[in-house]
Amino acid sequence: MLVVNTFRDNYSWYPEWISKRITKDNSSKELQDYFVNSLEYRRYVISSYQKIYNVYLPNLQYGIVELKNLLKSINERIDK
Repeated sequence: MLVVNTFRDNYSWYPEWISKRITKDNSSKELQDYFVNSLEYRRYVISSYQKIYNVYLPNLQYGIVELKNLLKSINERIDK
């Protein structure tokens, strides 16, 4: 939400960005420049991916262990 608020409050191209699918052919030069060249945007993207990865991977590892335990329990019941 912080990113959206930052864009909304600081960039004139925000309505354009939020209202349509952005392509090279249908967007303003300012909007294209921001998403292609902005260090701020790159930092947002990297930070977002890092946060997702840091949460996702441990949860995935935990889920795999739990699923293996569940499978083991199911197989034990089947074998009885």
